Amino acid sequence: MEELDGMPEAEFASIKALGCIAYKEIVIGADMTPSASSYRVSQVLKVTNNTIHVRVIRDLKPRQKTSAKKSAAQRRANLLGDDEQALNVELERENIYCLKTIS
Repeated sequence: MEELDGMPEAEFASIKALGCIAYKEIVIGADMTPSASSYRVSQVLKVTNNTIHVRVIRDLKPRQKTSAKKSAAQRRANLLGDDEQALNVELERENIYCLKTIS
């Protein structure tokens, strides 16, 4: 994640279909306070005026200490993917907190 933090931010208008992006969204917590999500790496499917349609490849959540058994299961899920990672998402311009182009 530190590599992403060091990259320059991308302009919304520069995002092209079939490119790869990393982004953070503004999310509202259970206590109704806004915060930034972790980075999500996604392939851009389509770009419209105020929306980027993406397929989420990976959610870069901070690592937590887990047992070896849980770590192996997590690595397997990361390699194989799961239903949550396979989601197509519509990103509205006003909900994007941080946007970076990867390729």
